Amino acid sequence: MKKAVLTALLLVFTATSVYGGSATRLSYAPHHVSRALGGNSCERSSEGPYSFPLWEELCIIENPASGHGTNQQSWQNANHTGELTLSPYSLHKNSAPGVPSYDIPLVVNKRVRYYLRYFQSKKGRKFFSRWLERSPRYLPMAVEILREEGLPEDLAFIAMIESGFNPHAYSSASAVGVWQFMPRTGRYFGLDSNWWVDERRDPEKASRAAAKYLKILYKRFNSWELAAASYNAGEGRVARALKKYKTDDYWELVKHKRSLKLETRDYVPKFMAAMMIAKNPEHYGFTDIDYEEPVYYDKALVNQPTDIRVIARAAETTAKEIRRLNPELKRWLTPPGTTPYEIRIPEGNLATYTSNMEKIPKGKRLDFHRHKILSGQSLWDIARAYRTGIKPIMELNNIKNARKIRAGKTLMIPVRAGTKIAKNYKNTKKTRRHIKNAKGMYTVKRGDTLWDISRAFGVGISDLKRWNKLPRSGKIKTGERLYLKEARLIKK
Repeated sequence: MKKAVLTALLLVFTATSVYGGSATRLSYAPHHVSRALGGNSCERSSEGPYSFPLWEELCIIENPASGHGTNQQSWQNANHTGELTLSPYSLHKNSAPGVPSYDIPLVVNKRVRYYLRYFQSKKGRKFFSRWLERSPRYLPMAVEILREEGLPEDLAFIAMIESGFNPHAYSSASAVGVWQFMPRTGRYFGLDSNWWVDERRDPEKASRAAAKYLKILYKRFNSWELAAASYNAGEGRVARALKKYKTDDYWELVKHKRSLKLETRDYVPKFMAAMMIAKNPEHYGFTDIDYEEPVYYDKALVNQPTDIRVIARAAETTAKEIRRLNPELKRWLTPPGTTPYEIRIPEGNLATYTSNMEKIPKGKRLDFHRHKILSGQSLWDIARAYRTGIKPIMELNNIKNARKIRAGKTLMIPVRAGTKIAKNYKNTKKTRRHIKNAKGMYTVKRGDTLWDISRAFGVGISDLKRWNKLPRSGKIKTGERLYLKEARLIKK
């Protein structure tokens, strides 16, 4: 079954069955070879133990029958109809057996060769193998979306080097998801991110957003190399570098060490090396990969905020499976204020889900905990007690001003009914003495974790790390003073 999945996955990228055929290696170099842009000529290299397969592939990159030069991109003439016109670097009927095709210009130079060797090294192989294992889950879907948008399908491998196809991937710069969208860019392309959901973690929505973004970048720079670099560093930074160094060619630009950061200068070589290996993993020694099954699902509409466990019971599956199919959900329920909400359930279970959900009374699909406000309590005290945030409590109860709540009123708390108050609830007033309204500072107490502090003040862990320049691990020390932007909402 695993082998069948891999075979189907590989066939997605080829116009013809180029993955089959004899595995016999070439014993000669074709006469029609291209010089890698900004790189070296197609000569057999003695670098590293993997140079022979690399040289073999480099020397048959260009299809002599295509009639195009090495600097042409036939994708420009595809008119964006949704049907791909393969680039002159693609391999068609004249391809050597066992060599994959490419629908974006493939350049193999010193930096690409470096990453080819690195991904095959002991250190690089470990995580690249994991990338390959996860690839069947989301790669076919990303390819299909790119095809629908009229873009080269090989762009899907950008997601591989961004996150290794991990929807929960999180960077120190606050980029999230399979396509590693930053918060602002994600919002621009319609990916909502709040206390309840983070649609940057939704592989389908994020893939559509990435396709739109890449199309815009290509339209601006007329180069897939520059589009990819801009996806990494931002189009403004790349545009300024092109203007400063008076070039419109990525490979010329990256010859200047101060043009872009090393991460961006190596981004395209890394992308191309990953693409080459992923399209022909056995050729590069990746023969023991335990590929995961593709993700298949049906979509159902939820007309009110609903507990994930209720959805799981209705779909006759587990809450864990519902979470796996809906990685954008950050809480135990579908988000309030977004109805109907589209939820994914295991493929083939839609009819069962619909039938079972109709039998569940609306009042039993979700049960928030209710809290009666005591004299002297603030929203901060309540949020701390239930290890939640101030903002979601305000959203659920339509509270406009966090300081204006009355004793005796009952609040809905965004936790399941029956949730017990945190053990350190009685210490909240002592904790509040460390808050200074003017500067919004908090002094870390013994036993505090970043998660506790983020929930107590209704701010994100990523925000706390960024505001206070904390390490990626989020380690904090007793007595350390943290800046809290949300502290201005709290009374002393």
